[in-house]
Order: sequence, then structure tokens, then C-alpha cells
Amino acid sequence: IFGDTLEVLGGEPEVARERTAPRHVPTPRDESAEDLLARANELRASGDYREAEALYARVARAERGSFSAYVAEVAAAGVRLDHLRAPRGALRGYRRALAARLGGPLDAEAREGEARALGRVGDTEGERRALERLLAAHPGSPQARRADERLRALTPAGEAREARE
Repeated sequence: IFGDTLEVLGGEPEVARERTAPRHVPTPRDESAEDLLARANELRASGDYREAEALYARVARAERGSFSAYVAEVAAAGVRLDHLRAPRGALRGYRRALAARLGGPLDAEAREGEARALGRVGDTEGERRALERLLAAHPGSPQARRADERLRALTPAGEAREARE
């Protein structure tokens, strides 16, 4: 049909213009969650923390309830806490991840992040409780060793002696 003469209803014949399909250029919307997570990881590795956090947050919103959203939530929270000086936003992210997949593969990391974020916002008692929950849930993990060290630092010397007796 393309390039042929077409009869237009009720009018003169016209020559159809040759049409080519528009070339598909992938946009960020076309990328899979895994592609976006990989791109966010690259941005984080290169020091572009704001863009990395934005991509992680986008995946978390767009893929709500999925494993990708869980991973993105923990990663975004980590960037907020460690690089963007946003401990309250990090705390919300870690708590969303824990609520979505308590006991999931990133549970120890999310629990440690929650405790660190609580410490950064000045909630020492909340930090202590979060560290104790982390120790109870993951006693042999690297996060537990750090939690134990942090708990000792939070516990005044007199309380530590009483607790041992």
C-alpha cells in the first residue's frame, strides 16, 4: 500500500506517503526494575547519590510489594542515611522494608540501618531496642557483632556491670 495511489473517500486519489515505523528508543519507563536497580547501583558507585536514591525510590514505588521494591527500599534508605544526611527518610525506608519482608534476605541489613537511623535522629532508647531486636533475630551475623559493640557503647559502665551480675 505504501507508495501506491489510494482513493480517498469522496475525493481525488492521493499518493500515500511512504511510512516507516518510528524507531523505538528505550526510555527509563521501558527499563525493567532490575535494569533500573543496576543503573542506580552504578550511579551510587560513581558518587551520584541523589540520582541513585531517586532511581531506587522510583523502583520501590513502581514495583510495590515485589522483591525488587524490597531491595530498592533498603538501598535507597542506605543512601539516605550514609550519603544524603536524611536519617528520618532512611528510617522510614528501612521500616517499610521490614514491614514488607520481615525475615527477608536483607532483614539484618534493614534492622541495622533502622538502629543507625534511630541513633542519628537522637532516639537512643529506640536505637537500643532496635539493636536488641537485631541481636535476637540474627545472633551470628556481622551486623550482630556491630550491634553488640554499639550496645556496649550505649550502656554506661555501671549498667553494664549490673547487667552481668
